[in-house]
Amino acid sequence: MSSSRSLPVARAVVLVLAVGQFVSSALSGLLAAPQQSGVEFSPLIPPGAMFSIWGVILILSLTWAALQVRPSVRDDEVRDALAPPLIVAFSGFSLWLVAAAGSQSNWLTLPVFVLLIGGLLWAVSVGLKNRAHIARWATFDRVLLWTLLGMYTGWASVAIFINVAVVVQATGAPITGTWGLIWQVLVALAAVGLGVMVAWRTGNLVYAATVCYALVGAIISTLRYGFPVLAAVCAVGIVGVVVTTVVARSKADRTGALRLRVDAVS
Repeated sequence: MSSSRSLPVARAVVLVLAVGQFVSSALSGLLAAPQQSGVEFSPLIPPGAMFSIWGVILILSLTWAALQVRPSVRDDEVRDALAPPLIVAFSGFSLWLVAAAGSQSNWLTLPVFVLLIGGLLWAVSVGLKNRAHIARWATFDRVLLWTLLGMYTGWASVAIFINVAVVVQATGAPITGTWGLIWQVLVALAAVGLGVMVAWRTGNLVYAATVCYALVGAIISTLRYGFPVLAAVCAVGIVGVVVTTVVARSKADRTGALRLRVDAVS
């Protein structure tokens, strides 16, 4: 049903920032120092080709934002509630490119990345809180939202710790030897820990697949250049995220079935 309600300002801002992600990415490619990737730069960074996932994420972001300006969906408080956290996340992406323009080792990239993933986790929380309402949306809108949040948050969950590793390495921390191994293992474990926590909370298959994709990239780099312990940690992380997601979805299915039985009796 169409609504005469005017377009909420926050949703308009989301659309502008979704376009801005493309603009900032293009300008970064033209004006900023090239982004480095692969173990030649830092052991945990996936091969450069795997970063093409950002193109998919940006397309999903723009598609979502564009669909929220339709008159038929303007009268929806959940879509309104999703706008502020996405404003934070989309702004964080562009600001990260600005912070990394001179060097991706710039420590300012860290608080900006925290802002980005904070916005994404906020959006995920809003979505989970309103899951029953979202389930009544058109299939395309519903799948688009969970795919966007799953892929964006999944990649960011690992990328933020890769960013930490790059900044720590830039301070002069070794990447070889005992201490080099210890701090990098801790960074990898932190990435795995966040991945498992969000997988348990959401059970989102796209999120799990994206985290595993990022960890596979880290395994490729670490194995290629002789960091087997780091590769093993990432491999264990993949198993942990997969198992956690399966258990979380099974638990959600059982809970849903129980609620249906209780509703039927009452």
